[in-house]
Amino acid sequence: MTIRQLKLNANLKHIDLTEGQQFKPEFLKMSPLHTVPVLNDNGLVIWESRAIIQYLCNQYAPDSGLYPSCAKKRALVDFYINIDFCLDDMTKFKEVLQVLDQLIGDKAYLTGNELTIADLSLLATLST
Repeated sequence: MTIRQLKLNANLKHIDLTEGQQFKPEFLKMSPLHTVPVLNDNGLVIWESRAIIQYLCNQYAPDSGLYPSCAKKRALVDFYINIDFCLDDMTKFKEVLQVLDQLIGDKAYLTGNELTIADLSLLATLST
């Protein structure tokens, strides 16, 4: 979603987890914990989704509202990007959703009226 929002050209490769492709030696060289997604940007390999979207914004769109350069706005984005780390069971999941609903209030997006990578990250979490 971040690649699309930033309108970047990318060579996307599908890894079939049901076929166990994430355990093949060539994949494990890039992602030792056999996780997806993985970014290989001219030899820079990152295999954590939050780090990937932060890097993409920093590298290719440093002035984008997706990842604001203002320290206070960026802190809110970083906060919301990481809020799903505490989603370890359904009870906590429901609690976090209720709190998020209150925090968002009448705003269009998590941190205000502009889409950020925090929204994209949380959308990915909630859709699974």
